[in-house]
Amino acid sequence: MGCTTVKQTTTTVAPQKVLSIDQTHGKELYESRCGKCHKLFASSAYTVKQWPGILTRMQNKAKITDDQKAQVFAYLSAGAKQ
Repeated sequence: MGCTTVKQTTTTVAPQKVLSIDQTHGKELYESRCGKCHKLFASSAYTVKQWPGILTRMQNKAKITDDQKAQVFAYLSAGAKQ
């Protein structure tokens, strides 16, 4: 029986950020409410300063409260561009 060499490969993956409870709720709201009508943008698509205006414009369409909007912002701002 001959020897065979198994080539091992490794993949480097960025560590996942642990989300707070508000960020987790914000992620769920973002995916369920915002994703219902259009594609979801990566949080890094906009800056921390741009997200509030976007969320304010979309709040009524998404039918979310001010508290829910704050949770969505907490989620999006965690990965937003500075």
